[in-house]
Amino acid sequence: MRHIKAALLLFLSGVVIPGTACAFGKSQPGVFLEDSQAIPPGLLRAAPTEDEQNTVVLHADEVGYDQKNAIVVAYGHVEIAQGGQIMVADKVTYFQQRNVVVAEGNVAILQPSGDVLFADRTELRNALKTGTIDALSARMADNSVFTATHAERVTPALTKLTDASYTPCHVCEALSPFWQLNASEVVLDDLQERMTYYDATMEFGGVPLIYLPYLSAPTESAGAKSGFMPPEYGSNSNLGSLLKVPYYWRIDHDKEALITPWYSADEGTVLEGHYRQLTDSGSYDIQATATNPERLDNNGVPAGGRQFRGHIFAKGSESLTDDTRIGFDLQRASDDTYLRRYGLGYQPTLFSRLFIEAAQGRNFALAQGLAIQGLRATDNSHTTPY
Repeated sequence: MRHIKAALLLFLSGVVIPGTACAFGKSQPGVFLEDSQAIPPGLLRAAPTEDEQNTVVLHADEVGYDQKNAIVVAYGHVEIAQGGQIMVADKVTYFQQRNVVVAEGNVAILQPSGDVLFADRTELRNALKTGTIDALSARMADNSVFTATHAERVTPALTKLTDASYTPCHVCEALSPFWQLNASEVVLDDLQERMTYYDATMEFGGVPLIYLPYLSAPTESAGAKSGFMPPEYGSNSNLGSLLKVPYYWRIDHDKEALITPWYSADEGTVLEGHYRQLTDSGSYDIQATATNPERLDNNGVPAGGRQFRGHIFAKGSESLTDDTRIGFDLQRASDDTYLRRYGLGYQPTLFSRLFIEAAQGRNFALAQGLAIQGLRATDNSHTTPY
């Protein structure tokens, strides 16, 4: 039984993403962790010493061995620990000839990261490289939770979950999650570093709002990859209810972009973009938004027609030599109130500049041109200097 350790936890790899605190209700599909499903006392242990890393410790009320059939059975409060990873169950059976381990009854597994897995039954095969878990639920170290009616480790690199649900929300009584993702099937591919969801439904406040027949995202351990990020929901006194759905675009190893459509109840759609790039001798960072809402007069009353509104904040620099560089810093908005109304900033003045600078020893030189945009009601663009 020396192989019992992280293999039981392989089903968890790549499932979770950081999230915010919210609530999860009993009435929702895939009810996660009730108060009665507490972490067993046996799982609350200090970190193992170096000598304990390779030592397997087995505790049970009874242990039996069928020598003829090469079967080891442990009954009652079974606890198996190795290298900081602990499993408890009512019964554990090890079929030596088939190299199969079966854990049954109130199975709970803790890994050093603090993630805890619960299951009714676990069967591991092929030196614990493949296997199945029934009635899977898990509480992660960041308080996110997920469930699946069935999990199968097809190969050491491929896991399938059936009827899976996930939420980053903290579990609370009688409250729906802020958001929850359900899927009829989830495939985790460690070789491709991808998670694939089939028949996925995104719920907000317990109400299904988005259906996706197919959704793919990188695993938690993957390098930077393109894909959708967790949606953001909120409200604004000027925009009403607001939903943001960011999409991360990994353009190349030295450049990336974040494209975020906004959907607001009162002002319609806003498109936001953020582009960053590194070069051999410099860097660039560009943020911009654009929208085309209904035109309003000075009192906020619809005036007919539509108007373009937006902003751009951009900066970049390049080194010409070891002691000389050129660059720019651009800050412009379409009108005086746009940044405040859309929650993008409260600057009274925007400064844009183009510069070249040099430093050698204790000497420094700078030449720059400035453009100023005043956002206060008293500012006059005709008299603002360059």
